[in-house]
Amino acid sequence: MTATLERTFSSLRIPNYRRYFTGQVISISGSWMQNVAEMWLMVKLTGSGVSVGLTAGLQFLPILLFGAWGGVLADRVPKRRLLTYTQMALALPALALWALTASGAVQAWMVLALVLVRGSVTAMDNPARQAFVVEMVGPERVVNAVSLNSVVVHTSRIIGPAAAGTVIALLGVAPCFLVNAFSFLAMSVALRRMDPAQLQMPKPVARARGELRSALAYVRRTPELRIPLLMMAVVGTVSFNFQVVLPLLADFTWHGSASTYAFLTAAMGVGSVSGALASSARAA
Repeated sequence: MTATLERTFSSLRIPNYRRYFTGQVISISGSWMQNVAEMWLMVKLTGSGVSVGLTAGLQFLPILLFGAWGGVLADRVPKRRLLTYTQMALALPALALWALTASGAVQAWMVLALVLVRGSVTAMDNPARQAFVVEMVGPERVVNAVSLNSVVVHTSRIIGPAAAGTVIALLGVAPCFLVNAFSFLAMSVALRRMDPAQLQMPKPVARARGELRSALAYVRRTPELRIPLLMMAVVGTVSFNFQVVLPLLADFTWHGSASTYAFLTAAMGVGSVSGALASSARAA
């Protein structure tokens, strides 16, 4: 049992990754709080399933359109520096939503616009965050670290919605956005406290023409990449609609509250955490 636990959490022996792991738990939990609050706010502002779906769509549209360009940017700029900027930038739409909601001035179009801004920053943040893992732990532990990152994401899917349901029930929707804005400080502090000498940083890639085309061509001729990406596209298209369905079920079908929606979202993360822990134990 002890050996299994050591394998599961082996990447946490590395101080830089340990700081990153802690910052991620706090930051992503805050982001899930905001996701729950945004969807519930749209339900209450519009009473429209179409508006809720549009909110989810605008969150991911920039990633679809510019995510690959974000990967190119992550190759050109030191990832730790890029992540410091994106974490600060992600706090701004959260602060704006808090101010608008707390003042009572918020309207549906404002929520949609700020969701689009957040998605645009995320399109630059995600590729750097994923690629930064190997710089912290090295290639020999990267599979274990990626599995632990999955633990972070799914644990945050439990903590964040549960916290959002409690906050909304006691204080309303607006404080969720303020909490999320401050949660990015945890990640900024973690990045700042890292020891750069312990990072395995590659040389930044020089700017050149056709980098994105070359990357896409490489994916097309590499089945080990092409097939998983196509599978993820199918799964994401037909299955990744829970952010739209759950708030509508909670409000329209079960006539519940934000706590009902938060509980449904948190429940989805329980099995995912177990699977991610099992994967990290096998991948150590």
